[in-house]
Amino acid sequence: FDVRLVGGEDSNEGRVEMCFGNVWGSVCDHDWDDRDAKVVCGGLALDKTAVLSYSSAYFGESAGPFTLDHANCDGSEVRLFTCPRSNDFEIGQHDCKQGEEAGVRCGVKVPAPVGCSHGDAKLVDGPTSYEGRVEVCVDGAWYTVCGEGFDRDGGQVICSQLLNDQQVLSSYHVYSLADFGEGSGYGILKVMSCSGAEERLVDCAIDKNGFFDSLCGHSKDVGIRCFINSPCNDGDIALMNGSSSEG
Repeated sequence: FDVRLVGGEDSNEGRVEMCFGNVWGSVCDHDWDDRDAKVVCGGLALDKTAVLSYSSAYFGESAGPFTLDHANCDGSEVRLFTCPRSNDFEIGQHDCKQGEEAGVRCGVKVPAPVGCSHGDAKLVDGPTSYEGRVEVCVDGAWYTVCGEGFDRDGGQVICSQLLNDQQVLSSYHVYSLADFGEGSGYGILKVMSCSGAEERLVDCAIDKNGFFDSLCGHSKDVGIRCFINSPCNDGDIALMNGSSSEG
C-alpha cells in the first residue's frame, strides 16, 4: 500500500495515490481533511507539523481507478491504509468519480509571529491614516487580505474596526488589486463572508491559507479608503481628502 504525491509543483504536494494490487489509484476526497493529510505526509517522511488537505481534484484528475474512499484518520496513524473508513468500505471499494481526487501539501510555510495582537488591523502605505493596504494580525503575525471575493460587507467591518469613539463612518471604497502596493510573505487571509456587523475582520468567516489559493496572491491584496465624519464645534476647521497638510 505505497503512497505517492502526483501533479504538484514540488515533492511536498500533489494528488494522493495509493498502490493496490500493483496498480496506482487515486484517493477519493469524501471525508478528506487535514488529519488525513497529516498521516499521508508523515508516512512519506515529509513535514507533518503544518499541512493542507485539498479536494475536487485540486492537483488534477487521474485516469486511473480509485483505491481508497472515506478515509477517517485521527492524525495519529502511521500509514494511510491503517486509518478507519467512515462507511466501512474495503480498500479498492469506492463511490467516487473523476474530479473527486484528494490532495495534500506537507510542510506548509506560515508567517513568523511578530508579536501583534490577534485580530488587530491596520492600513499600510496609504497617503492618509484612513486609506491603504489592509493588514490583519492572525495568530501573532500580519496577513494581507485576498481581494478575490472580498466585498463591501468586509469593507464595512474593517473601516468600522479602525474608527475611534468620536468618529462616524460615512462611506468607503474597497480596492482589490494591490492599489496600495503588494505585501510579501506567506500570510494572505481569505475572507469567505462577512455580514457587515462583525466587530473585527477576524470575526468573519476566514481562511488563513489564502497564500495557497490559486485565486489569491499579493497582486490581489485588498486596500480600502474610509471616509470619516468627526464631530465638530462651531468655528473648527479641518482639511479633508488630502495629506496631513493639504485638503
